[in-house]
Amino acid sequence: DFDVLGYRALRDEFPAVPILPAGDALWHPDLLSTVLLLEPFSAVRFDVSFVGGPTPALRMIRVAEDAGLDVELISYGHTVIQAADLQVALAFGRTTYFEQAVPVEPFECGVTDVLRTGSDGLVHAPDGPGLGIALDEAVLETNAFERLILD
Repeated sequence: DFDVLGYRALRDEFPAVPILPAGDALWHPDLLSTVLLLEPFSAVRFDVSFVGGPTPALRMIRVAEDAGLDVELISYGHTVIQAADLQVALAFGRTTYFEQAVPVEPFECGVTDVLRTGSDGLVHAPDGPGLGIALDEAVLETNAFERLILD
């Protein structure tokens, strides 16, 4: 993500190819805004959980919007993280892709409502409240290696 000049050189060399950052390092809106001045990417990329949740993600999305760029969220991970990224992507409305790790089963532990790509090639928002997914507390308890209880 920090090889901004390298990304810019790729964009100059291959203007018809979308150039996306890895999305693992640019997590602050001010830093992203500064980096985007060099126009290194075709879209912005990050994970909602990396930047601190939906509200910080909205700040990142606004920076991308100001630069005229779409946001392609990283959603590689557990279903809870995927659900957060999907909900933010759907709310933003300027994304093209939903990244889903395969095989999907290892990322679905403890979840009763899973996110899966349908036969139409799309992932749809689940119907439940909040993120739209339900957790299986018994499975989570069986697989937990540490527990923190807050009063």
